Amino acid sequence: MVYGNNPQTPRQRRRRDNLQRLLDTAMAIIVDSGFGGLSMARLADAADYTPGALYRYFRNKDAIVSALVTQVISDAGATLALRAAPDEAAPPSAHLRHLIGLATDWLKLSQDQPHRFALVSMMLASPQLVLEHPDDVRPAFAAVQRVLAPVVGALSAAETSGAVSSGNAVDRAILLFAGAQGVLQLGKTAAHAPALIDVPRLYEAMVASLLAGWGAPADTLQDAIATESRS
Repeated sequence: MVYGNNPQTPRQRRRRDNLQRLLDTAMAIIVDSGFGGLSMARLADAADYTPGALYRYFRNKDAIVSALVTQVISDAGATLALRAAPDEAAPPSAHLRHLIGLATDWLKLSQDQPHRFALVSMMLASPQLVLEHPDDVRPAFAAVQRVLAPVVGALSAAETSGAVSSGNAVDRAILLFAGAQGVLQLGKTAAHAPALIDVPRLYEAMVASLLAGWGAPADTLQDAIATESRS
């Protein structure tokens, strides 16, 4: 679904539906031909639009990529928000399990939607600026901030419960997000070294290592990991 408020008028609904169809077509092109295969001309042709009509929706390719990345992250954030947080009085293990569950949700989404998440990884990991114009960068990173909100809340609750030591919850959420994306990047080479690179195993180890570094007791942490893995 296109990120944003649900329009009410017929004209707004038509525009929303047209925009979603264009984004779906753009993603299909990327899946078929890679990021380099996407262009304004090709999208116009595939969606049966004139170039002039397409420019009423997107001023250039970067604007399309920005809309796609924003949508992917926003949809992921909506999924993370569905995971119920434990009560404040819950034991530390419950708060650690909640954090591990949020991280696991992100891993599962990336596995279920590899092409969509590849766009996120490309934007964050490429040494070159994929999106240069502030108008393109701003919505994508605003979506990142929204997706981190439940993680920040979970980290703050974990600190209050004594599950982790005191610290900056926002910084820790960013580190979890960066660590997750870093491990997911290894998936591109996993097929060449399957015995060495097991993405789910490394992902779990990364999350556990960060939580342990933030003061989570080893026995409580392992219990939370085992409980979450059985759910």
